[in-house]
Amino acid sequence: MQPSLAKRILFYLIFLVINGVIVFGLGEVVVRLMGYKVYRVSQSGHIKIEPGGREYQSHELLGYSHIAGKFTYTIKDSFVHTVTHRENTLRITHPLADDSLYRDKAKLWLMGCSFMHGAALNDEETLAWLLQENYKDHEVINFGVNGYGTIHFLLQIREALKTRQKPALIIIGYASFHDQRNVFTFDRRKALYQNVGLEVLEQPYARFDNSGRLKIFRSDIKEFNEWPLIRYSAFMNALQDKYIYLKDKHIDERLVTLEILREIHRICQQEEIPLLIANVYEPDDIDRFCRDNGIPFTDITVDLSLPEHNCLPYDSHPSALANKKFATKLIGFIDRYGLL
Repeated sequence: MQPSLAKRILFYLIFLVINGVIVFGLGEVVVRLMGYKVYRVSQSGHIKIEPGGREYQSHELLGYSHIAGKFTYTIKDSFVHTVTHRENTLRITHPLADDSLYRDKAKLWLMGCSFMHGAALNDEETLAWLLQENYKDHEVINFGVNGYGTIHFLLQIREALKTRQKPALIIIGYASFHDQRNVFTFDRRKALYQNVGLEVLEQPYARFDNSGRLKIFRSDIKEFNEWPLIRYSAFMNALQDKYIYLKDKHIDERLVTLEILREIHRICQQEEIPLLIANVYEPDDIDRFCRDNGIPFTDITVDLSLPEHNCLPYDSHPSALANKKFATKLIGFIDRYGLL
């Protein structure tokens, strides 16, 4: 006597569930052996910022900016450094008491991310401060902000030219990892979403429209959609990473970056402002782009894997020594070609 239809359906459902559990379990074991981990949300508890406990504030144009004031950062209870931002939120490049000495001098603009801002360093250890010590006939303006990409530099230049004195030179601190920031890849969104308490609520980014023109958008980092179980299952986390990879691979992030740099170059030519692109991270083919477009370029990178060139085990950013080497290389290039 054959079992009833209801019993057969129940049997098949149980069969599918058991096989699904087996496949899921095997997948979990395999991906963990491959090094995949569950998705962990950081509480940022290893960094203490005093006063206020916050590093960023919302910004209408740029998505976010640093907060004005003098702050003490303590990483993992022992690595301490001091950061000072002006009322306009930009980091100082000389003692505030010396402002009157530089007010009427020609300006040198530095555009960059955390490398240019000087993450994990005291004010006087940053590349911008060291440049200011060398070029006392100019005032160095440090536009660097942690987490910024080339799209931010373009927006900063456009906005600053409306109200600020035209600079004698603009230096772009270029890094290849800006590419994913410029298009706000899904991988980038996942990385930002991972930080609970991060005040970065919005991010400007650029894509090409259907006619091939560069178009700028804004996005909330909460647009990242967390898949079920990724905080508990390495297998599910790996599956979402693979899905994100497939979505991101269709985005021409390098082409977007190059188009942004072309627009910055066009603005500088129109305003008759010398432009210099300085590679601060790892050598790549950006020098070829600069050569083809007639943009001065210099590579000031150092080997960041060397212990003396980073702030590990507390922070992976370039050390004070690395910034000294950045400055030596950059000053040498500027002086050699008479850019100031």
